[in-house]
Amino acid sequence: MTENVTNVIFALNKLVRDKVTDNFKKNNITFTCEYINGVKLKKALLNKLVEEANEVLSTKLKADTIEELCDVWEVLSNILKQYNINFQELFKYQHNVELDDINKKNILHNFVQQSKVILEFKDRDTLIKELQYFWFLFLTILKLYNLSLSTITNACSKKNRTRGNFSKGLFIYTVELDPDNEMYKFFTHYPKVKNHDINLV
Repeated sequence: MTENVTNVIFALNKLVRDKVTDNFKKNNITFTCEYINGVKLKKALLNKLVEEANEVLSTKLKADTIEELCDVWEVLSNILKQYNINFQELFKYQHNVELDDINKKNILHNFVQQSKVILEFKDRDTLIKELQYFWFLFLTILKLYNLSLSTITNACSKKNRTRGNFSKGLFIYTVELDPDNEMYKFFTHYPKVKNHDINLV
């Protein structure tokens, strides 16, 4: 097939839900990808946690916040699975706080910052400790938005059915599409590249 010289290639270099490629195909988007596991998948999940925490910070509408918190929940669940951490470990973090004393903006920024701190963990015990605080912040955000955990888990289950999940380790390197494609604007915040060279994670 002759390459369309008007097409633009964007470097995504990130973990995605495994049904996203179905949507790409329907919208005439070509892509390069790989199914990853082991150390690669662990690293990609930790980076994905940072990405999704930032998405929560940037949302304006409650419905969008719920959707992004679903992604955080899904990524966090997969991190626990990959590192063989029992979910109950997260509840060992004890921190009493009154919501009246919480600045929403500060909590959201701390949420993002903690996701970055997790990237720097040195051993399993440190990882658990940092995840415990991240979990506390996650629950605090739910309270701030008057959301229940069941609301998030139910929405996540629905999203997993329609869009797939992160557990299969689908890693997208690049996408290529015409600037007239209706999905083009979705990718404009990613860096443009000249070819489909793969930067291994």
